[in-house]
Amino acid sequence: MPIVAAVFVMLFLWMSAVPLLSWYEFSAYYQELADESFQWHHKGINNYSFEFEILDFKTRPVPGPIRIHVRDSKFVAAYRIDNDELVDIMDLADVPGTIESAFEFTTRLLEAHPYRFDVEYDAVLHYPASVSVRFSDQSRDRATYNITWFETVYDSL
Repeated sequence: MPIVAAVFVMLFLWMSAVPLLSWYEFSAYYQELADESFQWHHKGINNYSFEFEILDFKTRPVPGPIRIHVRDSKFVAAYRIDNDELVDIMDLADVPGTIESAFEFTTRLLEAHPYRFDVEYDAVLHYPASVSVRFSDQSRDRATYNITWFETVYDSL
């Protein structure tokens, strides 16, 4: 009997030391992503602009927030908000060019098995408005990705 108790104690200590999210948490996040993505697609918004910003990242791919324009559900252009400078985001995996790619990016972050993960969705349009992720208990391994502004565009550019 003492051996069984020792095994359970060791298993408990090992499980409490594992920093990854539990399988239950992963499945809940995946289900929430699927539900919110369905709600977003159900809205049928194809022409829009949004502002995107990365905070607390060790090497920010884009300094400061950028405004992204999307027409017919396709990326059109991205500009730095502070000076309207055109930003080439094609090689920046951390910058989504559309809301659909923001969902894909959020899924990739979750699939990387983070230490901590938190996502907040827009209450009306259901896109991922803020995603915070940490890959270890060290502060340099964290990032927050925010969509800080969203506007549906009804006229053509």
